[in-house]
Amino acid sequence: MPEPEKNKQGREPNTAKAGAASTTAEQLKRYGIVMVPRPVYEWGGYRYGNPEDAIAAAKRAENR
Repeated sequence: MPEPEKNKQGREPNTAKAGAASTTAEQLKRYGIVMVPRPVYEWGGYRYGNPEDAIAAAKRAENR
């Protein structure tokens, strides 16, 4: 008998949670959950959730 596939953490998936809405997409649809895109600002290899933080980091680096 083949071994079950393991997830990213090296553990077997929990199949006990599987129900009628088994996939993530089905569950999102069932519960009316929608994805809301949000901006992400990248500078110097870092990601920032708001532009003020990215600007502040760039200014700090400029003043070094």
